[in-house]
Amino acid sequence: VAMITLLFKALAERKPALKRGVVALFIAGEEGGEAGVGVDMVVASGSIDELKQPSICYWIDSADSQPCTGTAGALQWHLKTTGRLFHSGLPHRGINSFELASEALKIIQDKFYQDFPAHELEEKYGFATPSTFKPTQVECAKGALNQLPPWTAISGDCRLTPFYDPVEVMHKVNGYVDDINKNLDAVPT
Repeated sequence: VAMITLLFKALAERKPALKRGVVALFIAGEEGGEAGVGVDMVVASGSIDELKQPSICYWIDSADSQPCTGTAGALQWHLKTTGRLFHSGLPHRGINSFELASEALKIIQDKFYQDFPAHELEEKYGFATPSTFKPTQVECAKGALNQLPPWTAISGDCRLTPFYDPVEVMHKVNGYVDDINKNLDAVPT
Protein backbone atom coordinates (compact mmCIF):
# COMPACT_ATOMS: atom_id res chain seq x y z
CA VAL A 1 0.00 0.00 0.00
CA ALA A 2 2.80 2.39 0.92
CA MET A 3 4.70 1.76 -2.32
CA ILE A 4 1.62 2.40 -4.48
CA THR A 5 0.81 5.53 -2.46
CA LEU A 6 4.35 6.83 -3.06
CA LEU A 7 4.00 6.03 -6.77
CA PHE A 8 0.80 8.09 -6.98
CA LYS A 9 2.41 10.92 -5.01
CA ALA A 10 5.34 10.98 -7.46
CA LEU A 11 2.95 10.94 -10.46
CA ALA A 12 0.97 13.85 -8.97
CA GLU A 13 4.10 15.88 -8.29
CA ARG A 14 5.88 15.24 -11.61
CA LYS A 15 2.78 15.09 -13.85
CA PRO A 16 4.43 12.99 -16.58
CA ALA A 17 2.68 12.57 -19.94
CA LEU A 18 1.37 9.00 -19.75
CA LYS A 19 0.21 6.87 -22.67
CA ARG A 20 -2.20 5.05 -20.36
CA GLY A 21 -4.17 5.80 -17.24
CA VAL A 22 -3.09 4.42 -13.89
CA VAL A 23 -5.59 2.99 -11.41
CA ALA A 24 -4.96 1.69 -7.91
CA LEU A 25 -7.52 -0.46 -6.16
CA PHE A 26 -7.11 -1.20 -2.46
CA ILE A 27 -9.42 -3.93 -1.24
CA ALA A 28 -10.26 -4.54 2.40
CA GLY A 29 -11.88 -7.65 3.76
CA GLU A 30 -11.17 -9.85 0.75
CA GLU A 31 -10.54 -13.05 2.68
CA GLY A 32 -12.43 -12.47 5.91
CA GLY A 33 -15.97 -13.26 4.74
CA GLU A 34 -17.28 -9.77 5.56
CA ALA A 35 -20.55 -8.88 3.83
CA GLY A 36 -20.91 -5.78 1.68
CA VAL A 37 -17.18 -5.09 1.20
CA GLY A 38 -14.30 -6.41 -0.83
CA VAL A 39 -13.65 -7.28 -4.42
CA ASP A 40 -17.12 -8.78 -5.01
CA MET A 41 -18.75 -5.46 -4.14
CA VAL A 42 -16.31 -3.49 -6.32
CA VAL A 43 -17.15 -5.74 -9.27
CA ALA A 44 -20.91 -5.68 -8.55
CA SER A 45 -20.92 -1.87 -8.43
CA GLY A 46 -19.27 -1.65 -11.86
CA SER A 47 -16.45 0.47 -10.45
CA ILE A 48 -13.75 -1.38 -12.40
CA ASP A 49 -15.65 -2.24 -15.58
CA GLU A 50 -13.19 -0.26 -17.70
CA LEU A 51 -10.38 -2.50 -16.45
CA LYS A 52 -12.05 -5.62 -17.85
CA GLN A 53 -11.04 -4.77 -21.43
CA PRO A 54 -8.50 -7.24 -22.81
CA SER A 55 -4.90 -6.00 -23.06
CA ILE A 56 -5.38 -2.74 -21.17
CA CYS A 57 -4.72 -3.83 -17.63
CA TYR A 58 -1.58 -4.88 -15.81
CA TRP A 59 -2.63 -6.27 -12.46
CA ILE A 60 -0.08 -6.13 -9.67
CA ASP A 61 -0.96 -7.89 -6.46
CA SER A 62 0.94 -8.77 -3.36
CA ALA A 63 0.35 -10.14 0.09
CA ASP A 64 2.47 -9.34 3.10
CA SER A 65 5.93 -8.63 1.69
CA GLN A 66 6.29 -11.11 -1.15
CA PRO A 67 4.48 -11.79 -4.42
CA CYS A 68 1.49 -14.08 -4.03
CA THR A 69 0.49 -16.80 -6.46
CA GLY A 70 -2.00 -15.67 -9.05
CA THR A 71 -0.64 -12.13 -9.20
CA ALA A 72 -2.01 -11.85 -12.72
CA GLY A 73 -5.34 -13.42 -11.78
CA ALA A 74 -6.83 -16.79 -11.09
CA LEU A 75 -8.44 -19.52 -13.12
CA GLN A 76 -11.74 -20.48 -11.54
CA TRP A 77 -12.97 -24.03 -12.02
CA HIS A 78 -16.08 -26.10 -11.34
CA LEU A 79 -16.36 -29.87 -11.06
CA LYS A 80 -19.79 -31.50 -10.96
CA THR A 81 -20.33 -35.20 -10.45
CA THR A 82 -23.54 -37.11 -10.93
CA GLY A 83 -24.22 -40.19 -8.86
CA ARG A 84 -27.25 -42.33 -8.12
CA LEU A 85 -29.55 -41.44 -5.24
CA PHE A 86 -30.00 -44.38 -2.89
CA HIS A 87 -30.23 -45.24 0.78
CA SER A 88 -26.83 -45.04 2.47
CA GLY A 89 -27.48 -48.39 4.15
CA LEU A 90 -27.27 -50.02 0.71
CA PRO A 91 -24.38 -48.09 -0.86
CA HIS A 92 -23.66 -50.81 -3.42
CA ARG A 93 -26.97 -49.93 -5.13
CA GLY A 94 -26.20 -46.24 -5.50
CA ILE A 95 -23.34 -44.00 -6.55
CA ASN A 96 -22.18 -41.50 -3.94
CA SER A 97 -21.56 -38.32 -5.94
CA PHE A 98 -19.77 -36.74 -2.96
CA GLU A 99 -17.19 -39.54 -2.81
CA LEU A 100 -16.87 -39.49 -6.61
CA ALA A 101 -16.21 -35.72 -6.58
CA SER A 102 -13.63 -36.08 -3.80
CA GLU A 103 -11.76 -38.88 -5.56
CA ALA A 104 -11.90 -37.11 -8.95
CA LEU A 105 -10.54 -33.93 -7.36
CA LYS A 106 -7.69 -35.88 -5.76
CA ILE A 107 -6.76 -37.32 -9.17
CA ILE A 108 -6.86 -33.87 -10.78
CA GLN A 109 -4.77 -32.32 -8.00
CA ASP A 110 -2.18 -35.13 -8.06
CA LYS A 111 -1.73 -34.71 -11.82
CA PHE A 112 -1.66 -30.90 -11.58
CA TYR A 113 1.09 -30.89 -8.94
CA GLN A 114 3.04 -33.47 -10.94
CA ASP A 115 2.82 -31.42 -14.16
CA PHE A 116 3.21 -27.98 -12.54
CA PRO A 117 5.56 -28.38 -9.57
CA ALA A 118 7.31 -25.57 -7.74
CA HIS A 119 9.40 -23.69 -10.32
CA GLU A 120 13.07 -23.04 -9.61
CA LEU A 121 12.62 -19.27 -10.16
CA GLU A 122 9.91 -18.93 -7.48
CA GLU A 123 12.45 -18.78 -4.67
CA LYS A 124 14.59 -16.25 -6.53
CA TYR A 125 11.62 -13.90 -6.92
CA GLY A 126 10.30 -14.43 -3.40
CA PHE A 127 7.10 -16.38 -4.00
CA ALA A 128 5.86 -17.80 -0.70
CA THR A 129 3.96 -20.63 -2.41
CA PRO A 130 4.09 -22.38 -5.77
CA SER A 131 1.17 -22.68 -8.18
CA THR A 132 -1.96 -24.19 -6.61
CA PHE A 133 -5.18 -25.96 -7.59
CA LYS A 134 -7.45 -25.72 -4.55
CA PRO A 135 -11.15 -26.31 -3.82
CA THR A 136 -12.84 -23.40 -2.07
CA GLN A 137 -16.56 -24.30 -2.14
CA VAL A 138 -18.66 -27.47 -2.19
CA GLU A 139 -22.37 -28.16 -2.42
CA CYS A 140 -24.50 -31.22 -3.01
CA ALA A 141 -28.12 -32.18 -3.45
CA LYS A 142 -30.05 -31.72 -0.23
CA GLY A 143 -31.74 -34.81 1.10
CA ALA A 144 -31.98 -36.95 4.17
CA LEU A 145 -28.77 -37.80 6.01
CA ASN A 146 -29.32 -41.46 5.13
CA GLN A 147 -29.24 -40.82 1.35
CA LEU A 148 -26.35 -40.87 -1.08
CA PRO A 149 -26.42 -37.45 -2.80
CA PRO A 150 -27.25 -37.67 -6.53
CA TRP A 151 -24.99 -34.73 -7.45
CA THR A 152 -22.09 -32.81 -5.95
CA ALA A 153 -20.37 -29.65 -7.19
CA ILE A 154 -16.93 -28.50 -6.08
CA SER A 155 -15.52 -25.15 -7.16
CA GLY A 156 -12.20 -23.50 -6.60
CA ASP A 157 -9.36 -21.61 -8.16
CA CYS A 158 -6.05 -22.32 -9.79
CA ARG A 159 -3.32 -19.82 -8.91
CA LEU A 160 -0.26 -19.76 -11.11
CA THR A 161 3.12 -18.20 -10.64
CA PRO A 162 4.17 -16.36 -13.81
CA PHE A 163 6.41 -19.23 -14.89
CA TYR A 164 3.54 -21.34 -16.25
CA ASP A 165 1.29 -20.68 -19.27
CA PRO A 166 -2.40 -20.49 -18.21
CA VAL A 167 -3.61 -21.80 -21.58
CA GLU A 168 -1.39 -24.87 -21.26
CA VAL A 169 -2.66 -25.41 -17.71
CA MET A 170 -6.31 -25.21 -18.86
CA HIS A 171 -5.67 -27.77 -21.62
CA LYS A 172 -3.91 -30.12 -19.21
CA VAL A 173 -6.65 -29.89 -16.56
CA ASN A 174 -9.36 -30.47 -19.20
CA GLY A 175 -7.36 -33.52 -20.27
CA TYR A 176 -7.32 -34.83 -16.71
CA VAL A 177 -11.12 -34.53 -16.58
CA ASP A 178 -11.48 -36.23 -19.99
CA ASP A 179 -9.33 -39.12 -18.72
CA ILE A 180 -11.49 -39.48 -15.61
CA ASN A 181 -14.68 -39.49 -17.69
CA LYS A 182 -13.26 -42.16 -20.01
CA ASN A 183 -12.13 -44.33 -17.10
CA LEU A 184 -14.80 -43.89 -14.41
CA ASP A 185 -14.42 -47.51 -13.34
CA ALA A 186 -10.84 -46.73 -12.26
CA VAL A 187 -11.96 -43.98 -9.85
CA PRO A 188 -12.11 -45.46 -6.34
CA THR A 189 -15.40 -44.75 -4.53
